[in-house]
Amino acid sequence: MEKLAGIFAAAVGILSGAGGTIIFIAIGFIQFLAALSGLGDALGTPTWLNVLISVFLAWLPLIGSVTGIYGAIVAWGWWWGWAVLLFMWPFVVTLVSIMGVFGTVTLLGRRD
Repeated sequence: MEKLAGIFAAAVGILSGAGGTIIFIAIGFIQFLAALSGLGDALGTPTWLNVLISVFLAWLPLIGSVTGIYGAIVAWGWWWGWAVLLFMWPFVVTLVSIMGVFGTVTLLGRRD
């Protein structure tokens, strides 16, 4: 149990530090480009308008991810599984982290 807790703490430390910041910025930039391409294909609007819309959508957590997934699939021809995996993993990591913290608190609280 202590080894698992150490691995969990190391993963959270990497994702919450400078490494996590760089990863999130890189994913956000790729998400912006995918949304830009997807909007261009879907709406047929001028590029400058697509840039403005994509910048706005990239700041919205779930909507930006869905727009990025759409653009990666439609405009770039990615398989849907890779697109979902790239743009949704931060939500999965957050959910697993929250579950791990509450699970640990529950297990430690049961020691009578």
